[in-house]
Amino acid sequence: MGEVIPSLPMTESPQDAAMKLPPPLIFVIGLLVGFAITYFVPTPSISFPGSTGLGSALIAIGLATIVLSGRTFRRSGTTVLPGQPATRLVIAGPYRYSRNPIYAGMSSTYLGIAILLHSLWIIVLLPAVLWVLFRTVVRSEEEYLERRFGDDYLNYKRSVRRWL
Repeated sequence: MGEVIPSLPMTESPQDAAMKLPPPLIFVIGLLVGFAITYFVPTPSISFPGSTGLGSALIAIGLATIVLSGRTFRRSGTTVLPGQPATRLVIAGPYRYSRNPIYAGMSSTYLGIAILLHSLWIIVLLPAVLWVLFRTVVRSEEEYLERRFGDDYLNYKRSVRRWL
């Protein structure tokens, strides 16, 4: 399997790639809901020795993963924007290890923020955020890529995990 599956003729409309919610917004909503719950339903702080270092490291790793993944898309000549028609199936860089490294990076960043803020509620909401991401974005992206790239995507899907 090469690093980029070649461009295919565009047979779908941009609507075929459309999504319901932009992924960053899903994470921001999770953070805001967590802030609100923390304000109205205080819980014990989850501060622990090394929490600042751990939270900062998770944010740095998450942001670095997002940037590297975005660069990999741009270098391949396809869009990084979800909901836009894909011109190539990218399987290089971080996409060799995860089919969704940008979302993994967003999850790491979210968790790092929760730890830095010592917010148990934000952490408790992460599974719900990931569920919404899967239901509104990942599942439709996978269906779209399967239609768009056929066997190439199915082979990639069999050989690379969805997350990590």
